[in-house]
Amino acid sequence: MTPYYVLFLLIVGLGLFSGVSKAVKEFSLLGIMAVLFFFMAFRARSVGADTNNYVWLFVSQGMSYSSLAEVWASKGGISALYDMYAWAVYQLCPYEQAILVCNSLIICVGVFLFIREFSKTEIFSVLIYVLSFCYFFAFNGMRQSVAASIVLMALVCMNRKQYLPEILLLIVALGIHQTAFFMVPITISLHLLRNCKRYGATCIFVTCLAAALVVRVLYEPLFYVFSGMFEHYSMYSAGSSPYATSDLTQGRQAILYVVVGLFMFFATRIPGISRSICFDGGNRVIWLVGSLCVGMGIFCTGYELLARLIYYTLPALCCNLGLLSEKLDVGNKTVLIRMGLLVCYFVLCIYMLKSNYSIVVPYSFCWM
Repeated sequence: MTPYYVLFLLIVGLGLFSGVSKAVKEFSLLGIMAVLFFFMAFRARSVGADTNNYVWLFVSQGMSYSSLAEVWASKGGISALYDMYAWAVYQLCPYEQAILVCNSLIICVGVFLFIREFSKTEIFSVLIYVLSFCYFFAFNGMRQSVAASIVLMALVCMNRKQYLPEILLLIVALGIHQTAFFMVPITISLHLLRNCKRYGATCIFVTCLAAALVVRVLYEPLFYVFSGMFEHYSMYSAGSSPYATSDLTQGRQAILYVVVGLFMFFATRIPGISRSICFDGGNRVIWLVGSLCVGMGIFCTGYELLARLIYYTLPALCCNLGLLSEKLDVGNKTVLIRMGLLVCYFVLCIYMLKSNYSIVVPYSFCWM
């Protein structure tokens, strides 16, 4: 656990300088992302449940195939995209750590661009990103986290009205990890909502909770449709999973989502807050995605596949909490709200680390 405490201290230390000036704030954010990249990229193969498998497949495929065409012929379809990317990385740098470094770079760049685009409280949002365990999940579900990071880049392109790069990035994300299909209907909804100012934040939030509840109720038929399209995911049984609803870690996460959901709902009931949040198109983007994250966190953590999908939406929730605390800027209450949220997430993060969730403890660097 000691390396993680050092990580937290480095992040907080860099964050303390962010209030000096805009230039220093930018430097602090870059410094924090560099620290996060370093810990993720240069971890040992034992850190993360699937890290060793990623490295083994990277090396074996890099040595087995002689060309990209051969990789494509062996894998077939858009799902071959990640294997082609990994093969190309191996040809350029045939070392075990190379795939972890490249994947970590993509993940951290995507998160950095997303938070920089959508959050006005960047340091706070990054802290929540780390403490929500989204960062540590990438040590295990690295391929999905790469896809999620590319989806975040697509949302940045959408906000900048760069639609062709957005479409291309979504296609790439689908080729990296097929769970990115989950974000396709959400992205379509975002396009419909982005220029519509009719609905306030409360309405969007309640609708997202209802949508998450519907997904939970209809999970089994939806699961069989999805696993029929992508046979690989049939291993996630529709009726049972390692993330059972009785699991203490998942239960504690659901409780925190309930607390965050109540905070978001009652905050938007304050006169003027709901409309002001959704006045800006970028705010509506993160509010919808973040609200869906809360809904899934409350209703959908009982199934492994749905629990994994939450990590696509968590960065938006990190921006949401910063946005809300900024809108509630009344004296010292903003500081108290942010400190309260950070403490809640810190307690849960330490509990998950001590429980060795995703097998990220003990931490060691690749040269140790």
